[in-house]
Amino acid sequence: MFGLLKPTPDRFPDFQTVSRARHFAFGQGLPGSAWQSRTVVHYPELSLAQNFPRLSVAASEHLRTGVAFPLYVGKRVLGIIEMFNAEPRDLAPATQEFLVALGGQIGVFLERFYAGRTLQAADAQFVLLAEAASLAIFTIDDQSNILFANPAVEKVFGHKAEELIGGKLTVVMPEYLRHVHEHVLARYLGTAYRPPACTRTDTKSRS
Repeated sequence: MFGLLKPTPDRFPDFQTVSRARHFAFGQGLPGSAWQSRTVVHYPELSLAQNFPRLSVAASEHLRTGVAFPLYVGKRVLGIIEMFNAEPRDLAPATQEFLVALGGQIGVFLERFYAGRTLQAADAQFVLLAEAASLAIFTIDDQSNILFANPAVEKVFGHKAEELIGGKLTVVMPEYLRHVHEHVLARYLGTAYRPPACTRTDTKSRS
Protein backbone atom coordinates (compact mmCIF):
# COMPACT_ATOMS: atom_id res chain seq x y z
CA MET A 1 0.00 0.00 0.00
CA PHE A 2 1.22 3.51 -0.76
CA GLY A 3 2.21 5.30 2.43
CA LEU A 4 0.89 8.77 3.23
CA LEU A 5 3.57 10.79 4.95
CA LYS A 6 2.88 13.49 7.50
CA PRO A 7 3.92 16.87 6.04
CA THR A 8 7.52 17.72 6.90
CA PRO A 9 8.25 21.21 5.48
CA ASP A 10 11.99 21.01 6.18
CA ARG A 11 12.53 17.55 4.71
CA PHE A 12 12.30 18.30 0.97
CA PRO A 13 12.70 22.10 0.80
CA ASP A 14 14.12 22.31 -2.74
CA PHE A 15 11.51 19.99 -4.22
CA GLN A 16 8.69 21.91 -2.52
CA THR A 17 10.05 25.23 -3.75
CA VAL A 18 10.34 24.02 -7.34
CA SER A 19 6.90 22.36 -7.25
CA ARG A 20 5.18 25.49 -5.97
CA ALA A 21 6.91 27.75 -8.47
CA ARG A 22 6.28 25.60 -11.53
CA HIS A 23 3.14 25.61 -13.69
CA PHE A 24 2.26 22.34 -15.41
CA ALA A 25 0.55 22.23 -18.76
CA PHE A 26 -2.16 19.74 -19.69
CA GLY A 27 -0.45 16.33 -19.85
CA GLN A 28 2.87 17.62 -18.52
CA GLY A 29 4.56 15.89 -15.60
CA LEU A 30 2.80 13.94 -12.88
CA PRO A 31 0.00 16.46 -12.17
CA GLY A 32 -0.52 17.22 -15.86
CA SER A 33 -0.83 13.50 -16.64
CA ALA A 34 -3.44 13.02 -13.91
CA TRP A 35 -5.28 16.06 -15.26
CA GLN A 36 -5.25 14.68 -18.80
CA SER A 37 -6.22 11.11 -17.90
CA ARG A 38 -8.65 12.11 -15.13
CA THR A 39 -7.48 9.14 -13.11
CA VAL A 40 -4.69 8.03 -10.77
CA VAL A 41 -1.18 8.23 -12.22
CA HIS A 42 1.58 6.30 -10.44
CA TYR A 43 5.32 6.53 -11.04
CA PRO A 44 6.76 3.59 -9.05
CA GLU A 45 10.30 4.72 -9.89
CA LEU A 46 10.71 8.42 -10.66
CA SER A 47 14.12 7.92 -12.26
CA LEU A 48 12.50 5.78 -14.99
CA ALA A 49 9.61 8.15 -15.69
CA GLN A 50 9.84 9.83 -19.09
CA ASN A 51 7.38 12.58 -18.20
CA PHE A 52 8.72 14.01 -14.95
CA PRO A 53 10.40 17.43 -15.39
CA ARG A 54 11.35 17.72 -11.70
CA LEU A 55 13.49 14.59 -11.75
CA SER A 56 16.81 16.28 -10.98
CA VAL A 57 15.58 18.04 -7.84
CA ALA A 58 13.61 14.96 -6.76
CA ALA A 59 16.73 12.81 -7.12
CA SER A 60 18.83 15.30 -5.15
CA GLU A 61 16.44 14.89 -2.23
CA HIS A 62 16.14 11.11 -2.68
CA LEU A 63 12.48 10.95 -3.68
CA ARG A 64 11.71 7.66 -5.41
CA THR A 65 7.98 7.23 -5.96
CA GLY A 66 5.17 9.59 -6.95
CA VAL A 67 1.41 9.34 -7.35
CA ALA A 68 -1.18 11.90 -8.36
CA PHE A 69 -4.97 11.83 -8.58
CA PRO A 70 -7.54 14.36 -9.80
CA LEU A 71 -10.18 16.19 -7.81
CA TYR A 72 -13.13 16.08 -10.13
CA VAL A 73 -16.85 16.59 -10.62
CA GLY A 74 -18.13 14.56 -13.55
CA LYS A 75 -15.60 15.10 -16.33
CA ARG A 76 -14.39 18.44 -14.96
CA VAL A 77 -11.08 18.41 -13.07
CA LEU A 78 -10.86 21.02 -10.31
CA GLY A 79 -7.37 20.23 -9.06
CA ILE A 80 -4.68 17.61 -8.54
CA ILE A 81 -3.21 16.08 -5.41
CA GLU A 82 0.22 14.51 -5.72
CA MET A 83 2.22 12.55 -3.13
CA PHE A 84 5.78 11.32 -3.00
CA ASN A 85 7.81 8.80 -1.04
CA ALA A 86 11.50 8.34 -0.44
CA GLU A 87 11.09 4.59 -0.96
CA PRO A 88 9.84 2.76 -4.06
CA ARG A 89 6.25 1.71 -3.48
CA ASP A 90 3.69 -0.26 -5.44
CA LEU A 91 0.14 1.00 -5.68
CA ALA A 92 -2.41 -1.69 -4.90
CA PRO A 93 -5.62 -1.72 -7.01
CA ALA A 94 -7.69 -1.16 -3.87
CA THR A 95 -5.64 1.93 -3.03
CA GLN A 96 -6.07 3.24 -6.55
CA GLU A 97 -9.84 2.78 -6.33
CA PHE A 98 -9.82 4.55 -2.98
CA LEU A 99 -7.94 7.55 -4.42
CA VAL A 100 -10.35 7.78 -7.36
CA ALA A 101 -13.31 7.82 -4.95
CA LEU A 102 -11.56 10.30 -2.66
CA GLY A 103 -10.87 12.63 -5.57
CA GLY A 104 -14.57 12.60 -6.46
CA GLN A 105 -15.62 13.35 -2.88
CA ILE A 106 -13.16 16.21 -2.51
CA GLY A 107 -14.22 17.52 -5.92
CA VAL A 108 -17.87 17.71 -4.84
CA PHE A 109 -16.85 19.45 -1.62
CA LEU A 110 -14.76 22.01 -3.53
CA GLU A 111 -17.55 22.73 -6.01
CA ARG A 112 -20.03 23.35 -3.19
CA PHE A 113 -17.47 25.41 -1.27
CA TYR A 114 -16.71 27.70 -4.21
CA ALA A 115 -20.39 27.94 -5.12
CA GLY A 116 -21.09 29.06 -1.55
CA ARG A 117 -18.33 31.65 -1.71
CA THR A 118 -19.65 32.94 -5.04
CA LEU A 119 -23.16 33.21 -3.59
CA GLN A 120 -21.87 34.97 -0.50
CA ALA A 121 -19.95 37.43 -2.65
CA ALA A 122 -23.04 38.10 -4.75
CA ASP A 123 -25.15 38.61 -1.62
CA ALA A 124 -22.58 40.99 -0.18
CA GLN A 125 -22.51 42.99 -3.42
CA PHE A 126 -26.30 43.17 -3.49
CA VAL A 127 -26.46 44.39 0.12
CA LEU A 128 -23.78 47.01 -0.58
CA LEU A 129 -25.68 48.37 -3.58
CA ALA A 130 -29.06 48.18 -1.85
CA GLU A 131 -27.82 50.00 1.24
CA ALA A 132 -26.69 52.91 -0.94
CA ALA A 133 -29.83 53.03 -3.08
CA SER A 134 -32.38 55.84 -2.75
CA LEU A 135 -35.23 53.51 -3.75
CA ALA A 136 -36.87 51.13 -1.30
CA ILE A 137 -35.63 47.57 -1.86
CA PHE A 138 -36.99 44.40 -0.27
CA THR A 139 -36.30 40.69 -0.53
CA ILE A 140 -38.98 38.23 0.54
CA ASP A 141 -39.44 34.49 0.97
CA ASP A 142 -42.19 32.33 -0.55
CA GLN A 143 -44.59 33.39 2.21
CA SER A 144 -44.03 37.08 1.46
CA ASN A 145 -42.09 37.53 4.71
CA ILE A 146 -39.55 40.33 4.44
CA LEU A 147 -36.00 39.03 4.67
CA PHE A 148 -34.18 42.26 3.85
CA ALA A 149 -35.09 45.93 3.66
CA ASN A 150 -32.70 48.74 2.87
CA PRO A 151 -32.53 52.04 4.78
CA ALA A 152 -34.49 53.89 2.07
CA VAL A 153 -37.72 52.15 3.11
CA GLU A 154 -37.99 54.51 6.08
CA LYS A 155 -38.09 57.56 3.82
CA VAL A 156 -40.45 55.95 1.31
CA PHE A 157 -42.84 54.10 3.61
CA GLY A 158 -42.28 55.60 7.05
CA HIS A 159 -41.07 52.35 8.66
CA LYS A 160 -37.54 51.56 9.77
CA ALA A 161 -35.99 48.55 8.07
CA GLU A 162 -35.61 46.61 11.33
CA GLU A 163 -39.31 47.10 12.05
CA LEU A 164 -40.31 45.55 8.72
CA ILE A 165 -37.98 42.55 8.62
CA GLY A 166 -39.89 39.40 9.54
CA GLY A 167 -43.25 40.92 8.71
CA LYS A 168 -45.34 40.69 5.55
CA LEU A 169 -44.54 42.77 2.50
CA THR A 170 -48.22 43.67 2.23
CA VAL A 171 -47.86 45.98 5.23
CA VAL A 172 -46.35 48.64 2.92
CA MET A 173 -49.00 48.17 0.21
CA PRO A 174 -52.34 49.91 -0.13
CA GLU A 175 -55.10 47.55 0.95
CA TYR A 176 -56.57 47.29 -2.56
CA LEU A 177 -53.26 45.94 -3.88
CA ARG A 178 -52.59 43.34 -1.19
CA HIS A 179 -54.79 40.64 -2.70
CA VAL A 180 -53.19 41.25 -6.10
CA HIS A 181 -49.74 40.63 -4.66
CA GLU A 182 -50.88 37.51 -2.82
CA HIS A 183 -52.56 36.15 -5.97
CA VAL A 184 -49.50 36.78 -8.16
CA LEU A 185 -47.18 35.20 -5.58
CA ALA A 186 -49.39 32.10 -5.23
CA ARG A 187 -49.58 31.69 -9.01
CA TYR A 188 -45.79 32.08 -9.27
CA LEU A 189 -45.16 29.45 -6.58
CA GLY A 190 -47.57 27.09 -8.28
CA THR A 191 -45.77 27.30 -11.61
CA ALA A 192 -43.34 24.43 -12.28
CA TYR A 193 -41.14 26.62 -14.46
CA ARG A 194 -40.19 29.83 -12.73
CA PRO A 195 -38.27 32.15 -15.06
CA PRO A 196 -36.55 35.13 -13.48
CA ALA A 197 -39.08 37.92 -13.62
CA CYS A 198 -39.74 41.28 -12.09
CA THR A 199 -43.16 42.83 -11.61
CA ARG A 200 -43.58 46.44 -10.59
CA THR A 201 -46.46 47.66 -8.51
CA ASP A 202 -46.78 51.32 -7.68
CA THR A 203 -47.70 51.99 -4.08
CA LYS A 204 -48.44 55.20 -2.31
CA SER A 205 -45.61 56.28 -0.08
CA ARG A 206 -46.18 58.01 3.19
CA SER A 207 -44.84 61.52 3.07
